[in-house]
Amino acid sequence: MTLPDTPEDVETWLKVSYTPRKYIEAWQKVLQVFRADFPNQYISLIVGSGLNINDQGKVDPRERARTRKEVIDPAIGLLGRRLYSRTAISMQARISTPSLIL
Repeated sequence: MTLPDTPEDVETWLKVSYTPRKYIEAWQKVLQVFRADFPNQYISLIVGSGLNINDQGKVDPRERARTRKEVIDPAIGLLGRRLYSRTAISMQARISTPSLIL
């Protein structure tokens, strides 16, 4: 999932109190529910990145990569080999089992 990030979009995200922590926690909840409901299913996780906004609501160009890592690393720990992930940094694995794309 990627978020709209034009300058106008960033202003909107700031107004609605976007933080990387909220984005990361939302992903964690989705992955936990998926694991509980579909314990044997492989999934494809296509993660874009968060926004260049830090947890203090300030523009920070480093935040995008940090947020992406904070989504992917726990997902790998939670789902292990059942996770097929593709990102801008492209972690790729080949599986022959059908997968569900989140």
